[in-house]
Amino acid sequence: MKYLVVLILIAIAQTLCAKSWRINNNPEIQADFRTLADAHISAGSGDTIYLEPSLKCYDGFTCTKKLILIGAGYFLAENSPTQSTPLNSVVCGDITFNPGSEGSEMMGISMWNNTVNIKVSHLQIKRNLIRNISLPRQAGKRLNNLFITQNYLYSVYGGYEWGGTDFFVDDLIFSNNIVVKEMYFYYNRFNDDCPCYLQALNGQITNNVFLGDFSLESCQIKNNIFFKTALDINFLKHSEYNMLEENIFAKVLPWSDTINYKIPVGNIDNVNMTNLFVGGASPDAKWQIKSTSTLPIKDKCGVFEGLTPYVLSGIPDIPSIYYLNVPFTGKKTNGLNVTIKAKSNQ
Repeated sequence: MKYLVVLILIAIAQTLCAKSWRINNNPEIQADFRTLADAHISAGSGDTIYLEPSLKCYDGFTCTKKLILIGAGYFLAENSPTQSTPLNSVVCGDITFNPGSEGSEMMGISMWNNTVNIKVSHLQIKRNLIRNISLPRQAGKRLNNLFITQNYLYSVYGGYEWGGTDFFVDDLIFSNNIVVKEMYFYYNRFNDDCPCYLQALNGQITNNVFLGDFSLESCQIKNNIFFKTALDINFLKHSEYNMLEENIFAKVLPWSDTINYKIPVGNIDNVNMTNLFVGGASPDAKWQIKSTSTLPIKDKCGVFEGLTPYVLSGIPDIPSIYYLNVPFTGKKTNGLNVTIKAKSNQ
């Protein structure tokens, strides 16, 4: 009991001692650091790093500490009102989470041309614009407690064919993401004794919109929308591994092929996606479901439903100023009248 109390006190002390740092690469703006790498060197475990919006992008870095990275969001001009400036916090290099970075969080970062490499457990990647999320195979390693939620992603992949065997990802939470191209995970290895593949990943895949291909096994796949009419449905062949529940498909599913496919009732196929989504110019708002849709599970599926609904533009869950009006001059009699509008973004 005393040992537990000591651990709790240590955790509280670390939280109280955590600092916040500002990064801005504009030399005319006063900030703590100009680069992520410099901030990483000076920051302590548990510190928060605010990556401020800028006309220039920031270089990537390798994280070996527990840090909270917070940017301004993305698609800010497309989804007004969002922030007081439409500039994003853009990273133009890869970000890699290496051993030591367990417990880190990353939100509001825009890196559409680069990759987030995940090599540790206990990470939270949420509300970001990311080109690729990679979970490269690491021989003999088992990752767990990975939360990838509320992101706009191009592709997600892991378990490459090289890098050794016996690599596993357990209890992945992948929810409320928009995935443009694909999500896949290589099998760990073939077991001749079954014969079967040893499953390399398990987790909950819920309330996502997949616009392209999908290939996972040993997961709960629930309340997702699969947009592609030419979707490869090999993952449906292994219903003894995947648990499918109330998903929406554009593709016509092989319900009659009960030998190869055992698709549970409750999933809906042959859905006209043009009639399902509201559309529009916004890259992420367009994936909201029309209120006029008659699908019986429309209020359960997609990124704007579920436990962690998607937040437009990936605005971090901290208060933000989306309107700021400051006059150039003021008077001694009535001071400087400043108008600010803010929201909580929970």
